[in-house]
This record gives sequence, C-alpha cells and structure tokens, in this order.
Amino acid sequence: MFCVVLNQWNGIYTLRHVLCDIDPSKNLQQVKDHYYRDFYRFDTDEFHFCNDMAEVENILKDHNIKI
Repeated sequence: MFCVVLNQWNGIYTLRHVLCDIDPSKNLQQVKDHYYRDFYRFDTDEFHFCNDMAEVENILKDHNIKI
C-alpha cells in the first residue's frame, strides 16, 4: 500500500512524498503522526492512500502533477 503526500501552495499542487510499504492495518491518523515525526507540517498537506502505483499515478494526474 502507498500513501501520496501532496501540498498546495498558491493554488498549485506539489508532490511531497510517496510513502511505500504502508501497513494496511494503519489508519490515516497513524500514518500522519509517523510522517510528522520526520517532516514539517503544512496546513495544506493532503494524504491519499493508494493500493498500487496506478492509483498513485491517477492521484498525481488528477492534481496536475507531471510524472
């Protein structure tokens, strides 16, 4: 499982990270808590769970992020 972390700045989405090997038993809050131990928290952060890379690519495409 993957988690895509996006951030919006001045109306433009940017990719912060793609987290790999997410334990499916973890909920979104647990993933966020672990993530923010290492990275700065922005008010416009968005987290998206994905089952495979195809879903990751769709999230990026939906937010106009080129890959």
